Amino acid sequence: VTVKAASGKEDRYVVFGGFADILPSGCTLLAESAVHVNDIDRADLARRIQDAKEDAADAKDDVARSRAEQFLAQLTTLEGALLPA
Repeated sequence: VTVKAASGKEDRYVVFGGFADILPSGCTLLAESAVHVNDIDRADLARRIQDAKEDAADAKDDVARSRAEQFLAQLTTLEGALLPA
């Protein structure tokens, strides 16, 4: 999500879950979580993605595998937000 202030300054966030209420007068965004793209450490993210892949592969049951895969999907979304637009 790109937020543009009245001053013209733009900030980019990666948002997970929630919903947006868009009206002619404005927009309300309710999210389960949001991360400013400047707060993402690339090296840490790469390590977490690798760990999540291993967790999904090593999962003992379908519930654990599903949770690991969902977390991995969120991490790869964050990674995509770091790529130049």
